[in-house]
Amino acid sequence: RIANEVKGKLHVVLNDLNEKALHLAEKSIERNNLSNVSIRCDDLNATLSRESFHYIDIDPFGTPVPYIGMAVRRVLPKGILAVTATDTATLCGVYRKTCIRRYNAIPLRTWYMHEIGLRILLGYIIREGARFDRALYPLLSYSRRYYMRVYLRVERGARKADEVMKNIGMLRAHDFNFRRRMVGPLWKGELHDARFLASLREEARKRDFRNKRILIKLIDRCAEEVGMPPFFYDLNILSSHFNRSPPKLNKLMGFLRKEGYRVSRTHFRDTSFKCDAPLDKVLEAFDVLTI
Repeated sequence: RIANEVKGKLHVVLNDLNEKALHLAEKSIERNNLSNVSIRCDDLNATLSRESFHYIDIDPFGTPVPYIGMAVRRVLPKGILAVTATDTATLCGVYRKTCIRRYNAIPLRTWYMHEIGLRILLGYIIREGARFDRALYPLLSYSRRYYMRVYLRVERGARKADEVMKNIGMLRAHDFNFRRRMVGPLWKGELHDARFLASLREEARKRDFRNKRILIKLIDRCAEEVGMPPFFYDLNILSSHFNRSPPKLNKLMGFLRKEGYRVSRTHFRDTSFKCDAPLDKVLEAFDVLTI
């Protein structure tokens, strides 16, 4: 698709160990009459060991961990690394020991476990980059259904890597019983780059394609998250805590804004919101609106 739609001079390398997948890729290349695509049936690390790229997209079945160390070294300066993780159960804390072993991070099963998992994934990638004096900056990070997806800009330099690493650390998170637990190490900084999102939205607005409305909604929700603190609150969880029907989300958000807090929607759930108010103030607001 990149070879077919991106303008300008470029060469695309498709790599997969699955011969059936490569056979389908060959048919697609023929159908679209593409001459700028090469196909390789090899281990990804072997392919990356021989060549560097401006854009590397890792989309494995399961965890991307085995490929990150080589990939961060093979993205050219100012290039982009895109990574998909489908081991969401591990990142979200269902398989806690596996997450600790695989990502060297403590997860937590809670209502915002997908954001914790996304930040653990980012933290792992950024730490791997720093090992090789690469600084990685998140451009867009999101969680959808059964997978997590991140895009990061890659720059070289030990000082830059040191600076980025300041946003790696542990955080306290609430479990389903509102008890605080330590999670991480994970990425504590922004999940997205505001200018990148604005450019992406403008490009999406000008084009016609399937699922355009869904993509623009995702971009807009992600844009709202910029500048907001990690993690979020959820109406259904608050409703369960009080054993009451929840108020309208906009009503609760408006109430908190009047109290002087910053509030935004989030892409993780339609019933969730980010807010810089402490938990007790959010519980108090919910209580007042549902008496």
